[in-house]
Amino acid sequence: MKTKNYLLIIFVIILLTSFIIFSLFKDTLTVELILHYYDSIKLFIEKNFINSVILFIFLYSFLILLNFPIVSLLSMASGLFFGTILGGFLVSIAATIGSFLFFLIAKYFFHDFFKKKVLTYLSKFDNYFKKNELGFLLLFRLSGLPFFIQNLVISFLGVNQFKFILTTFFGIMPYTFIFTNIGSNIDEIINNGEEIGMHLLVKPQYILPIMLLGFLTILGMILKNRLKL
Repeated sequence: MKTKNYLLIIFVIILLTSFIIFSLFKDTLTVELILHYYDSIKLFIEKNFINSVILFIFLYSFLILLNFPIVSLLSMASGLFFGTILGGFLVSIAATIGSFLFFLIAKYFFHDFFKKKVLTYLSKFDNYFKKNELGFLLLFRLSGLPFFIQNLVISFLGVNQFKFILTTFFGIMPYTFIFTNIGSNIDEIINNGEEIGMHLLVKPQYILPIMLLGFLTILGMILKNRLKL
């Protein structure tokens, strides 16, 4: 068996193990758990700020690489402990690093297969995608699809690495700052009797700016093709 196949098996085992661990502990990984240890975590961060930032980026990147479902909770925790702005930037940096590592791994294992089996029959789409790579990638990040699906599809398409990093960092920022803003206001949200959940993302003050960004991106792609830039 080729080395590539061995590496693929190891990677799949790691992914399956992460989901098994999540399924065993998912009921305990909640906002309430974070709030229970709030004082201890906050004190640790105040005494070890730089180490805390490095640890957070490493942990978040690793969870993104494994496509661990708990990252949205960790995004809110970032807002709770680091504030909306700093927390948002830390999440964006960490998510970009984790996504890029996953992108490299998935591209190494699957891009050639996908190119031969799928893109060969979608040559028109492949050509159009290459002409509008930045726009497509940004729209994909703004779509709100699960991060795992986003990273997997983008790696299949074999996009430029720099464009991947650029569009990932800026494309996830709107959702990132929504999560960290929710996290920084957890006390207020709970005091108002609201539940912490994904429904908070679709509030008009959050979703309308993202829709506007998506519209402007599509408009830019249309004008670019019309003007043949």
